[in-house]
Amino acid sequence: MLIQRMRDGSEGLMAKIIIGLIIIVFGLFGFGSITTFLAPPAKVASVNGEAIPQQEMELAVERNRRMLLARDVRLQDIDEDELRDSVLQTLVTRELLAQAAEDFDLYYSDLLLDKEIVAQEVFQIDGVFNADQFQRVIGGAGYSPLSYRAEMRTDKLFEQMLSGITRSAFLTDDEAARYAALLAQSRDFAYLHIKVTDLLDEVEVNDEDIESYYNQNREDFVTEETVRLAYVEVNRDDLAAALDVDEAALETYFQQNIGLYSTDESRRLAHILIEVDTTEEAAKAEADAIYERILNGEDYTELARVESDDIGSRENGGDLGFNGQGTFDPEFEAVAYDLGVNQVSAPVKTEFGYHIIKVLDIEEAVTPSLADVREEVERAYRLAASEDDFVETSSRLAELLFESA
Repeated sequence: MLIQRMRDGSEGLMAKIIIGLIIIVFGLFGFGSITTFLAPPAKVASVNGEAIPQQEMELAVERNRRMLLARDVRLQDIDEDELRDSVLQTLVTRELLAQAAEDFDLYYSDLLLDKEIVAQEVFQIDGVFNADQFQRVIGGAGYSPLSYRAEMRTDKLFEQMLSGITRSAFLTDDEAARYAALLAQSRDFAYLHIKVTDLLDEVEVNDEDIESYYNQNREDFVTEETVRLAYVEVNRDDLAAALDVDEAALETYFQQNIGLYSTDESRRLAHILIEVDTTEEAAKAEADAIYERILNGEDYTELARVESDDIGSRENGGDLGFNGQGTFDPEFEAVAYDLGVNQVSAPVKTEFGYHIIKVLDIEEAVTPSLADVREEVERAYRLAASEDDFVETSSRLAELLFESA
């Protein structure tokens, strides 16, 4: 009877729809797709039930690593464990503050946010906001215009909340009266100034007094230890400059390290951003309407200036400048890098809203020849090839110093 009921159920409309969807998923993505679909996204922490995704952690680590390198910190001097621990603590703290800001129902308007960005001197040239400068600065810190704007909005909400807390102190009437009375007080006093130097000649001391004082205050008369040094300097740059360069070895070194001298493809992109202010359906409808206007021949640049919600690029017609892959959201780049020059995409959804993307220009990847970068390659090769001589000479010098000390 149970088997018969299951069979009857499998012939229903809903069962057929579910089976059909499963077949489509298997056909498009393979059997493993069902487990991928069901598996939750990787997370590094959970704060009051809110997950901190692994992807957000990796982006923050990379952003902090870039900031350290920009401060002339060498890559090999960065403690990866310490860096990741610091970033995780920061993300947890920010999530806690974000939850508190949400509980307080705080709000920071787009108008105020745009004014803050435009007013920052680091984004200005000759005192005027410059979109290219804005792109260069935030790009060097590992941000896209959209992610920087979102991060800045969050920081402003934090400032608003913390400012409200710190300024919530109060003063009672009694305390105010006491404070005012103290400020109004005045005092009369008299004093006699006796200079010690005027009394020195009147004091008599003997050798025993001096000896006793010295023994009680020996640390005041101790001088720091000093040494006389002689040294011999082994300069690696001098060893490298004296090295005879073998052309075949230089070519081999160049081929082994060609990635250091090559550049990846870079695209100059523009976009029109429609943020989700009310509902996602309304934002999608607005983006579709703008896209239809572009297809009907309206100028993309003018539409970006009037319709885009991205303050960092709209004054420049939506121009985001040249950027390599990895700068923007994966959904954004997947479409942008599938377009040709001057092609415009249909609205693309990311966490920041809907984007209508246009490719303004493409700089192809460049793989130079040895002749193009010979001076730079030869210097690096000399340093690498002289490493053994440098170590051997330093060791030999240490041995001689020890033997003849």
